[in-house]
Amino acid sequence: MQFFSQKNIIFFLIGFLIVTLFLYFSDLSSGSQQITPETEYTSVHNRKVFDVEFQENSLIEVLNDTVYRGMSMDANEEHFFISDFGDYYVKMFNADGTYNKNIGNGQGMGPGEFQNISDISSTDDHLWTADMQSLRLNRFSLSNSDDILEIKVDRRPTRVAANDSIAVVKWLMKEQMFSVFDSEGNEQFTFGEIEEAQEDPFAFDGWIELSGQHFIFVPTNVGIIYVYDVSDGSLLGEIEAPHFSTIARSEEQVDGNRRRDVAPTSQYSIGTPTVIPGTSRLIVETLFRGDEIDDEEYDGSTADFWLDIYDLDDLSYIHSIRLPYSVSSFVINDESLIIYNSASARGTSYDMTDELSDLIYP
Repeated sequence: MQFFSQKNIIFFLIGFLIVTLFLYFSDLSSGSQQITPETEYTSVHNRKVFDVEFQENSLIEVLNDTVYRGMSMDANEEHFFISDFGDYYVKMFNADGTYNKNIGNGQGMGPGEFQNISDISSTDDHLWTADMQSLRLNRFSLSNSDDILEIKVDRRPTRVAANDSIAVVKWLMKEQMFSVFDSEGNEQFTFGEIEEAQEDPFAFDGWIELSGQHFIFVPTNVGIIYVYDVSDGSLLGEIEAPHFSTIARSEEQVDGNRRRDVAPTSQYSIGTPTVIPGTSRLIVETLFRGDEIDDEEYDGSTADFWLDIYDLDDLSYIHSIRLPYSVSSFVINDESLIIYNSASARGTSYDMTDELSDLIYP
């Protein structure tokens, strides 16, 4: 039998060529694929934490030169904003980082003036502010500096979150913690009575965010995120932060329902939330102050800082991104991640690299 006839050799060479080309293109294809994030995280504090290579850019150089003592930040599609305790204005910047203008009329009790800029929230056309000291809300037009709506209230507003139709306000130490106002400043209804908050109201200081029908309340030291339907104030559900199980004191069944006895702690602090527009991604900055040395005293050398990412559709934790330092406030756009630290009165902006974008966006 002739194994090496001319016909067999031709078939062998054709087969060999096909296999070689298949292996070559398979290897080329696999080499161009991004490694999925799930293969590169570390597990710390019940989190899936990803370390990314941050690439600093110069987007907020002007902000750092202009703002004296920044606090709250927010952004819309064309601008980003930061409240400044140094001169009692809100500073408005264009998306490219250039300075646009001051919003407000400085410190005082007159129209558009501030005693304490507790929080800010921007829409496409307006900027809302909460002033806890003077018991006022203000709505500023972004296009007309003379168009200021002043809303005097009888409670202390600590936070505000707005869209084009409504603004939601968080009150200091009230059983119904939130109120919904229409765009003209008329209070519509109150909601948000949390049983645990009545026992320890200071522990339920925190931050709020508004996204579509979702209203999100993030208490600073509790480890639970509350998600409401803003149309009627009903509670849609709760998300436990990854570290919640380490600070919850006990659980018991009450009338067939699980009741948690929360134990607020300053070891973990959850800060400002933001929802990526058009998605269900909720991003919350979280601080771990360090290993406990003594009662409420921590080892700063073991501190850690993250952006925790959650899904609002199924009320679940997804993963975390480790930050280079502690953050007081942050904003995200298609081009950059901007973070600000009030203690140092400095901010830093980073390129939205493919690696960072894959972790932040769905």
